[in-house]
Amino acid sequence: MAWMGSLRAFERRICAAATCSTVAAAVASSGPRLATPARSGLTASPWGRSWVDRGLLQRCQQRHLSCGRTVRAEKPSTPLSRAGAKEDARNTGPIGWISLGVMLTVGAGVYMYHQTEKARMEEHRERENFKSHGRARIGGPFELVDQEGKVRTDKDFHGGWILVYFGFTNCPDICPDELYKITDVVERLRTRKKRPLVVTPVLVTVDAERDSPARIKEYLEEFHPSFVGLSGEAAKLEAAAKAYRVYYSSAPADPDNPDDYLVDHTIISYLMDPQGLFCKYYLQSTKADEMEASIVEAMETWLPDEEVEEQKRSLEEIRAAAKVRKEEGEEAKN
Repeated sequence: MAWMGSLRAFERRICAAATCSTVAAAVASSGPRLATPARSGLTASPWGRSWVDRGLLQRCQQRHLSCGRTVRAEKPSTPLSRAGAKEDARNTGPIGWISLGVMLTVGAGVYMYHQTEKARMEEHRERENFKSHGRARIGGPFELVDQEGKVRTDKDFHGGWILVYFGFTNCPDICPDELYKITDVVERLRTRKKRPLVVTPVLVTVDAERDSPARIKEYLEEFHPSFVGLSGEAAKLEAAAKAYRVYYSSAPADPDNPDDYLVDHTIISYLMDPQGLFCKYYLQSTKADEMEASIVEAMETWLPDEEVEEQKRSLEEIRAAAKVRKEEGEEAKN
């Protein structure tokens, strides 16, 4: 019969389909729709209002089409069980464990790169600000006498780093504490394993009346052997103190005990670079570890003024060239 021939051809099309969706499409697009469900052996199709042979469905179910599912007579829209839904979501989700690991690794790398670049740019900005705004006007020429009786000027210390402190030998506690701290820092810098750094500690007295070269020499024996002690005439000491912005004032001595006296003075240590220019200062509250770290940073990042000026000129030339290229590009567009 004609309708049986059509049904056999329809069967062959369904069995050749690769997925269940293909089966549905095949049913929907089949030749003339079968006329009635009243015929023997026909059943309602789950994909539309067409009619399908029950034997055809059974044969397709036995063949297990390549999509991995058997053709069923019930509606495919039936909701999956919760366990099945979870398993399906876990297997077919957009993000798997491998892709998640790759994303985390890439994200960590980007974060580390961002932090490194941020620190580098902040350091560069600080150095540029320091170069742009100049230095504090601390320090200057002086001519004093060291503990060996030799005349020393500020130029004698050019080419090296010095740590300058103003005090006096009869100071009961503050000066010794500061000089011991300086001794500790200087020794740490000189015995660094990575790169030893040499800083010369300098004590400038604020007691011109009592602190002679011999007395200073004896006093400095308790501290680092590289200490240089400077004294001199009152006017020269006053000029040096003024150049370093140091205040000092002698209190009246006790007539019954002339050795019991005090000199009020500024408690600051100054780090001077190899050009004799001010670099950093350290207060009484500054710890030895902080002072050491600050000095290391200053010495390792220091550049002579000539190189600084050369870098500034190069930067200006680069900016000028970039401006010219930008203008030429705008003209070419117009």
